[in-house]
Amino acid sequence: MQLSLIAPAILLGLFAASCATVTMGRDFSTQGVTEGVIPGETSMETVMAVLGQPRSRGKGYIPGHGPVDIWTYLYMSAVAGQPDSIKDKQLLVFFDRERKVAGYLWWSGF
Repeated sequence: MQLSLIAPAILLGLFAASCATVTMGRDFSTQGVTEGVIPGETSMETVMAVLGQPRSRGKGYIPGHGPVDIWTYLYMSAVAGQPDSIKDKQLLVFFDRERKVAGYLWWSGF
């Protein structure tokens, strides 16, 4: 390959990389959560089957409800090199002592 062809190929590769979309986590449907995750009915096992492994797990206490397990789901997307393009979607699922959904909270920047 001639040297004159190598430089444009490198520049094209750098340009393509600078426009690449970078994602983190697994996307989830907020409509699916709103319609399919029913407090007092949906089990941990069902949430796991629908949403997969949570990004993180924790414990909490909700006044009037008591101790809860908390699962966190996160999805982020951004164009490399463009900080203003960052968008995120997050979900917290709260489970009661019976391993049923006690409630959830989601928000989205998409």
